[in-house]
Amino acid sequence: SAVHGAREGAERVRDIVEDLRRLSADGSGETTRFDIAETARLSANWIERGMKSEVEIGFEGEPVCMVLGRPGHIQQVLMNLVQNAVDAMEGMEAPAIRFHLAYEGDKAVVEVRDIGPGVAPNHAQTIFDPFFTTKEVGRGTGLGLSISHKIVEEHGGRLELVPGTGKGACFRLTLPRGDRA
Repeated sequence: SAVHGAREGAERVRDIVEDLRRLSADGSGETTRFDIAETARLSANWIERGMKSEVEIGFEGEPVCMVLGRPGHIQQVLMNLVQNAVDAMEGMEAPAIRFHLAYEGDKAVVEVRDIGPGVAPNHAQTIFDPFFTTKEVGRGTGLGLSISHKIVEEHGGRLELVPGTGKGACFRLTLPRGDRA
């Protein structure tokens, strides 16, 4: 019905405004040393609580991985990556997400990999653009990856899609490591 369509449209506008507020946030919050492995576990737990079905979430690599940044902002990035992975695997049997944590030189690297359909090659260049989404109306604003990308850049890091990783998608988050004086 027209009323239903109007309500869906209004909800989408509300979600977009909320996301835009976050996107334009002044980046406040203290930069500190924190364990991104712990932040990844917290993020996964938050998303798991809201899920209808079971997703196996595993951690590999460094058990503790110290980074420099704002823990709340990085948790938002990780929650977004986990939520996108969960959404991509919806309806699949035995969905799974793997976190891999490592140090590479003066950086800490977190990879978030799922076993979903992956990212279509024609979308690889645009997934970080504002308002890009493959989800149906009401399931996302298309700002999650754009905001996440901006947050990570503000931290002096990088967020990228790892191309051609076989089944599923793999996102690589690189941040300044925080275990050195």
